[in-house]
Amino acid sequence: MSESELLYLIHIVFITACVFFSYKSGTKEGRSQMVESFLDKKIITEERLKKEYDIEQ
Repeated sequence: MSESELLYLIHIVFITACVFFSYKSGTKEGRSQMVESFLDKKIITEERLKKEYDIEQ
């Protein structure tokens, strides 16, 4: 494998990793914003969320 091929491969792996982790971070942030929005608009209650996901406090 030549140097330029190795450089291309490294860049492809790096870009793929950046895209993957950005996507995962975005989905997590999006979920939390959606839940906050549902709570603010009274679409769902905090008690119902706790019951649904078995959260005890």
